[in-house]
Amino acid sequence: IQNAFLDGFRNSNSTHTIQNPQFLNNGRYPYYFLNPNANPVHTGNTYTGNVINRIALEGGQYPWDRTLTNDNVPYLALNDIIMAQYAGHSKLTLDPGVILEFAVGKKLQLGYGSSSGGDLYAVGTAGSQITLRPFNGVAGGWEGIYFTDQNDNWSGTSTMKYCTIEKGNLYNINCENSGQPSME
Repeated sequence: IQNAFLDGFRNSNSTHTIQNPQFLNNGRYPYYFLNPNANPVHTGNTYTGNVINRIALEGGQYPWDRTLTNDNVPYLALNDIIMAQYAGHSKLTLDPGVILEFAVGKKLQLGYGSSSGGDLYAVGTAGSQITLRPFNGVAGGWEGIYFTDQNDNWSGTSTMKYCTIEKGNLYNINCENSGQPSME
């Protein structure tokens, strides 16, 4: 999948499978998830020579569980990712080795308002850590991870192991009246 003026592959509302193609020399992103409904299975792909060599995530509110797999290139959240399910909790799972970067001023938020919970399950390994950081690489370049007061309602739990969270603006992690996450 190569040489597009902008994006190699745009996905707006699909759960298809993409395994082992090459994304080469596209003018912007090799792969762009245009909204939270895009949830394809993608593994073993090669990403080379794309202008912004990241899997782009539009962001938004995710009222269902989502897993980001390690597919040999970082993810880039262009807007806030808000894990929030009304009267329940949606869970974001980050597989070992995932790098999740955020555009300036954007954050990962768990829970929303007074009635929606959200979980984070980010369990890496000693040899394959999970990293959350700003795309621009500058201290203060993103807004960090925000665990709202409601994130752990409805039996929500968040776990973080072998993670690097760095270069947040006011904070890297903010827990508002929450017993979450457990960290190791």
